[in-house]
Amino acid sequence: MKNLESLQGDERDVILISVGYARDSSGFFGMSFGPLSSSGGERRLNVLISRARQRCEVFSSITGDDIDLSRAKSRGAAALKTFLKYAQAGILDIGAPSGRECDSEFELEVKRSLEQHGLQVDTQVGVAGFYIDLAIRDPDQPGRYLLGIECDGATYHSSRGARDRDRLRQQVLEDREWVIHRIWSTDWFKDRDEQIRRTLQAVEAAKAGTWEPPFEEPAEEFVLVDPNELATEVTIDQDVDLPAEEVASLDEIAQPYQEAELRVRTDQPLHEVPVGGLARVALEVVRVEAPVHRDEITRRLASYWGVKRVSGRTSEAVQRALDYAVREKLLDTKGDFYLIRGQQEIPVRRRDKVTSVKLRDADMLPPDEIRKAVIHIVQMHLGAGNDELVVATSRLLGFRSTRPTVRQAIAQVVDELVQEGSLRRNNDRLYAG
Repeated sequence: MKNLESLQGDERDVILISVGYARDSSGFFGMSFGPLSSSGGERRLNVLISRARQRCEVFSSITGDDIDLSRAKSRGAAALKTFLKYAQAGILDIGAPSGRECDSEFELEVKRSLEQHGLQVDTQVGVAGFYIDLAIRDPDQPGRYLLGIECDGATYHSSRGARDRDRLRQQVLEDREWVIHRIWSTDWFKDRDEQIRRTLQAVEAAKAGTWEPPFEEPAEEFVLVDPNELATEVTIDQDVDLPAEEVASLDEIAQPYQEAELRVRTDQPLHEVPVGGLARVALEVVRVEAPVHRDEITRRLASYWGVKRVSGRTSEAVQRALDYAVREKLLDTKGDFYLIRGQQEIPVRRRDKVTSVKLRDADMLPPDEIRKAVIHIVQMHLGAGNDELVVATSRLLGFRSTRPTVRQAIAQVVDELVQEGSLRRNNDRLYAG
């Protein structure tokens, strides 16, 4: 048997490590770790655990959760906490206060409200390269966090890949035995008392080991990419002779295309979700993106469930859900495009900054949206040549160059408008009918 100070280059197949630090008779833990607390103490621990050829066996009356790094600030104490946590649960990463302030006033308000209920709250706790917005300390083991709280504050909304970032963060944290509770700003401002009550319940459940993730309905408030980030100046090909002030006014007609960002429960594979539940998610996608192609709805739902490659089984499940929504008179269809039941207003949208690249395909352009864009341009300019109308329409829809497939789709709609009398041709120019 050797103490930490006298251990040098000895190697053994198995090393038995006895941790002599413990609580006193009154239950107080002094956070004093002898040579580990001194400069270079972490190197002593490294020498100890690296001498074992096969394994270490640890005997200890304390766990890593008993070590409070806000009181024990040495690198040796932090190393011991990490080692004990790994020995106990096989988890290498632990949460540690970063000293950073709240990212938003919303997070600060949540923190203050929870502290008024007697909770010890740390901000921006770092774990595995992420920062948890708020973390609740266990009063019985101050080095342990009972609950991590995620708020949809400034950092959340500033991320264009919010959904993917959010899913990755939660998976990483839960793999490290974190219990994650969410407080959404819209819910907080609607009923703060209810959100506090739910959070206190989550803390008690986490402490008792009975916490289960709640079922989350698809959100009525969508987390959307920043419209300011999507704004772009509309430009016209050189072969289009339009005044600069009229080109700028095109930007006022079209709005940025918004891609639905939903929170969904994904504990079941997508193809096993009951048709009614899947239809509810599809309905919320259509509510944001209508008119939207069936294939794009399928891709959107697949992304929520983390499905990287859309299989026939996935497509069939989404189609059944869409058929169900149509039968229940929740959705209308126009060809392969879906709209909310009774929807009359068709928006014109720019696709220059969409994250789903398939949205830029000509097949994904709703004919009704092209019709509205074409008529807007003809009315604005009191007529337009056929080529300049096609190019200007493609720019209005957010295409930087007019690909042949896009040109063909727009030209087909123009021909249909002429045939029905909504447009008329005169001397190679098109005018409103």
